[in-house]
Amino acid sequence: MITLTQKFSTFIFQSFSIEAKLDENIFFTIEHFVDVIKVCLQPTDSVTKKTLKALKAPSATELHHAGVKFEARPSSKNLFEIKFNNGVLEIPRLRIVKATEPLFRNVMAFEQRRSPHTHITDYVNMIELLMVSPKDADLLVQKEIIENWLSGGKAVTSLFHNLIKETPTDLGDFYFSKVVEDLNSYCRGRWHRWKATLQEEYFKTPWAVVSIIAAVILLVLSFIQAVCSVLQVVFM
Repeated sequence: MITLTQKFSTFIFQSFSIEAKLDENIFFTIEHFVDVIKVCLQPTDSVTKKTLKALKAPSATELHHAGVKFEARPSSKNLFEIKFNNGVLEIPRLRIVKATEPLFRNVMAFEQRRSPHTHITDYVNMIELLMVSPKDADLLVQKEIIENWLSGGKAVTSLFHNLIKETPTDLGDFYFSKVVEDLNSYCRGRWHRWKATLQEEYFKTPWAVVSIIAAVILLVLSFIQAVCSVLQVVFM
């Protein structure tokens, strides 16, 4: 059963590592198939948690417009290694197939009833915050964070919306509270939005950069010419 669980879960959760999590003591406390997956998906690192006023964060598209860069973490062995530093959001890869929803749903139901921590529920909530619309899902697919085996971006967003529907979340013990807070803080900064707009609208290609530099040079030369003309009139 352990081997089958490993193969099945590794197919979906590409950051899944069973050997590092199951020692002899844990093995004898496992109750069934879902418990194996839950134990093996637990975070390996402790994080600083903050009480959130509301479970709200910018979507992937909004983050992109604010200048946030997305990076997949294909080598990560921990599904919970979602990190945000210096404008870069790193997320372990996740493969979305038909079995993803029932697998998540069963693990979430198990931890809601039998576990003091709801890490899987927190993870699903975090991904759902990023994927408000199909455009968000398509962006994460483009960044190779999501590997979508379903019909399209709408199917992926619907999957996560359905998973968190009527699922309670403890705002005082949310595993990704610091990530959420940092993302909100970053997007509130006007400079990041201005910088992203400049890069997206005016610096898309080298020719655009050359054109802007040329325009600035012409503007400076025009200003110098105007100043010289004024000085010439004054000192005549």
